[in-house]
Order: sequence, then structure tokens, then C-alpha cells
Amino acid sequence: MGPAPDARQWKRVREILEAALELPAIQRSAYVRAAAGSDREILDEVNSLLERVDATATFIDRSPAGATDTATHSQELPAGHHLGHYEIVARIGAGGMGIVYLARDGRLDRLAALKVLNARHESDDERRRFAREARAASALTHPNIITIYEFGHEGEIDYIAMEYIRGVTLAELLKQDPPPLAELLEIARQTALALSSAHAAGIVHRDLKPANIMITEGGSVKVLDFGIAKVTSTSGEQSTEQNLILGTPTYMAPEVAIGQAADRRADIFALGVILYEMTAKRRPFQGKNAMTTLSQVMNQHPPRVETINSAAPRPLGDLIERCLVKDRNARLGSMEEVAERLGEIVTPPARVSRRWLLAGGSAVAAGALTYGVSHWVTASSQPALRFEIEAQKDPALLPYRAAATDTFQAGWKFRLRLSAARPGYFYAVTETPAEVSIVYPLSGQAAEPVTATITGWFVFDQNPGIERIWVVWAERPQDFLAGPGRAEGTRETRVRQLFQQLPAGLPGMAGQLLQLRHQ
Repeated sequence: MGPAPDARQWKRVREILEAALELPAIQRSAYVRAAAGSDREILDEVNSLLERVDATATFIDRSPAGATDTATHSQELPAGHHLGHYEIVARIGAGGMGIVYLARDGRLDRLAALKVLNARHESDDERRRFAREARAASALTHPNIITIYEFGHEGEIDYIAMEYIRGVTLAELLKQDPPPLAELLEIARQTALALSSAHAAGIVHRDLKPANIMITEGGSVKVLDFGIAKVTSTSGEQSTEQNLILGTPTYMAPEVAIGQAADRRADIFALGVILYEMTAKRRPFQGKNAMTTLSQVMNQHPPRVETINSAAPRPLGDLIERCLVKDRNARLGSMEEVAERLGEIVTPPARVSRRWLLAGGSAVAAGALTYGVSHWVTASSQPALRFEIEAQKDPALLPYRAAATDTFQAGWKFRLRLSAARPGYFYAVTETPAEVSIVYPLSGQAAEPVTATITGWFVFDQNPGIERIWVVWAERPQDFLAGPGRAEGTRETRVRQLFQQLPAGLPGMAGQLLQLRHQ
């Protein structure tokens, strides 16, 4: 092949390539020869690019052309079927990688999501890869990353067991009447923090897209599906595994599309695509098929988002441009920097509205975003605390969402899902005439600054009556609440005084009293 095309020739290369990709494969060669004419450099470059695109036309997360959903998946598992210590409850989703089931973990008495891998991905090499990567991803501990429990194998079936999360994906949210841009940027900021943690642990996601970002019922973000994650060293060095072409074309970085190794900068590119989609309400790269989409990813530069959405601040447009640079060496260097820049655009972090989630607890204060001065104006200096009660009548039955006005029976279990509009420290404290006891976090467990949390299970005793439980959110750790399980003497008096003041509001704190009746 001769020298690389100059700027004029490269423009012509792109035009011919895009036109060729719209044609059936059998007609492309003749078209390219005719369109390139006597310019051998253009002809060679287009043919080279066509070869690369053809080589990346099959993606593990996409079904083969003409295949149906049921044909590409392993045989479905009925309710009651057991995989190890997991019992299938119901099918809750499906993708190119496999079917996802709601399951009950009989060993730990909890719900889990099981991703059962497709039979067409179950070669020995791929089994080893999934097992290795599932175990690596299971080591990630971050409030914005789904927890992976284990990689399992039962008979001829491989599966990944993970945390079961109730909520809505960003993809579903964007299809609805989406929330304000400020709230979407907060979702992106939390996503960037999650990926920053994964990258620090040597894990690259490689399939970041709105369908793999979930907003929980508590309003926090969970990044899902590290099933095709790439394991690297913490310095970014790739493993010796062959560089498979994995992912979704619209969100795939140019270097990955041509078969180069994916590193953290591929995830940065994908988040840039998501930011563009959030802001412009359209995708920057969207061809008629996978090949034309990849051609756009490699060759086209979408218009700046401010030209599509005039409400978008220029710093956001600059950030997106830096994420979508074709040359990965010129992109932003880390997800941490992406998160910092998003935080500068909306500071302090914008709250995520719950209007698309189940109602429960108190209402969330209204807010408005003011660009230019870049700050979030709320109707109150303290966020509203939200709670949800999850009860279980019998270990053989699934938990259900209960109301504080329900009547519970002795022996039933319940736990609390707590959330607030911004990160803070959560406590659950029982109050009786005789004592005040801290029941969450447990003795020896440190509270963490998060936007949502879930307590362990509590059991109603055999004594009928009313359980008084205070749920508390605090901007800072409360030392006199975080001590041993039972508060005594002066500390107990201080706690009771605190509870008396909470309903009227305290700076940096919010709390509510739950009175649960049982018989």
C-alpha cells in the first residue's frame, strides 16, 4: 500500500466507504473500484477499511442476522429449577449474552439475579474467560457498581449470580419523558465514579451503555453487566487474552472497532456518547446497521451538543468533545477527571428525581439548576429522607413491599431501604421506654457516605405491640449514634433529645419515626 491519504483524499475515502456500506456485500467491490477511479491510494484505503469493518461485524452482544431471540438463547429454565443453591423464580430479562432470571439464594436467604449464558458462547475458552472476569468483577466494592456474587457451573449451564436491583435503566428512562439535564448529569457523574473505581482495580467495562446503567428505587446509580469486562493490570497493561471485538457499535470506541485493545479510554469514549445522547436527545453515531454505525464512529465528528440543545452549557460541550476524540491519546485521561468536571458543572451534585420510581416515605424537595453560576438551588438545606419497608412472611415466600400501617405477625422479617437526595450517613435506632438501641449499622460496622442503603433483616418477637424505629440521615457521622448497640446514661438522653428535635428539622440531619404494629 502507498502513503496515507491526505486531507482531501481522506474526505473522499469516507464518502466512498459510507456509500459502500449501504450496498449488499456482493456489490461493494465493483462500486469502490468505480468510485475510486484511478486513485490507487483511495482504493486501497477504502478496501482496507472495509476489511476491518467486516472483521468487526459480529458482536457477542448481538444476535446473528435473522436469528430469533429464543433461537439464540439457551433453553429457558422453569420456575422452581435449581442451579446450585439458587432457585429460579421468574425470567426478568434477556440479552445477547443470555437470559436473566430472578432467583432465590437458598443458602443466604436472599434474592439474586442470575445471568445464564447462551449456549453459543460456551466454548471452553469463553467459559474460562467469563469465570475469570466474573471473579475479578466480584472483587469490586463501590456503592455505584452492582455486586457480583459468583460464577457458577451446573451441568451444562454457566451462570453469573449478582445483586438483584429494582429500578429503571437509563435506556428506559431516556425513552420516557426524561428528567432535567441536571439530574441526567448527576447520573453520569455517579457512573464516572463507579468506572473510576473499576479502572483503579484494573477492570475495563467495555460495554458501557444506557442499558447497563440502572437508577435504583432509592435514586442512586448502579453500573451493571461487567460480563465482558476486560481485566488489565492497575497500570493499564492488557492481559494476554486475544482482543475480541465486544460491545455495542453505537458506544464502541474507534480503536476497539478496528480490533485494538480496549483500555480505560474506551470507557471514557462510551460515557462521552452517553453524555451526548443525554444532552442532545439523540445519539452521535447511529447508522442503518452495525457496519455503517462503526464507519461513523471511526470517521465522523458529530456537531457540538450546544448547536442541538441551546440550554447545554459550553463546559459540558467541551467535556463531551474531549471524551469523543478519535485518538485515545488525546482524550481525557481518567474517569476521575470526567467526574470532577461534571461536578464543576453541577455543584453540589444534583439530586436524582424519583418521579419514575415507586412512591414511599416523604416527598423530595423541589430544585432548579442554574447554569452560569453552576450551583444547585434546593427548596431546603437538608434532603428529605425516604424509606421503604420490605417484609417477608415466610422463608419460602418472596419478600414484599410493606406499608408502615400494616399489621405484622411474630416471626415475620423486615428490613429497611433508606435513601436521601445526597450522600450522607444512615442510622436505624429502636426506642422503647427502657432503652435506645442502634440496630443499623451494627456494632463494629462503620457507616459510609452513600445516597442509599439497605439494612439487614430484623425479626418481630413474640411480644405483641408497636416497634418504634427512628430512621436517620446525617450529613456527618454521629459519633454518639455509631457506638455499641445499646445507648446508656448520658448518651441515651442525648439521643432522645435529638429525636425530639428531628421532626422540626436539624441542620444537616433528617429523621422519621416508624411505628410498626405486630401481634
